[in-house]
Amino acid sequence: MNYTAAEFDAYKGKGAATVYGQAFLRQQGGGVVVCAGEPVVLFPHTASFEKVVALARQHVQPVLGDSADPRFKEVARIATCDAQGNFRFAGIPRARWYIFSRVRWSVGDYGQQGGELLGEVDTTGGGEQQVLLTDSNRL
Repeated sequence: MNYTAAEFDAYKGKGAATVYGQAFLRQQGGGVVVCAGEPVVLFPHTASFEKVVALARQHVQPVLGDSADPRFKEVARIATCDAQGNFRFAGIPRARWYIFSRVRWSVGDYGQQGGELLGEVDTTGGGEQQVLLTDSNRL
């Protein structure tokens, strides 16, 4: 994937916005499992990443591959879900973002269950923005 410096300029440095929320999935039977201990990644909603996200939604490639461009670290933000599945990002620049996390659990002999969650958030208005990543955000 080819990125341009101009594409990332709005995402560098500190800003005045805050993004907070929770990530969880519902189990059959009505239980809820949260993203406790999992990373939450806030990354740019740019033309380059629109293509990555489209391929991930088609299950062609993962959202965040192991070979991500090193410049990704300059603009992505990473938080960790607490025990209740809550996360928070402060000092975020005003821009459009994708937000990604995983919710996983083990069920007896069935192994790992759960999935990846992907949403969007717009901080162009500043202030605080709440995001809930749930079953409707599942890839």
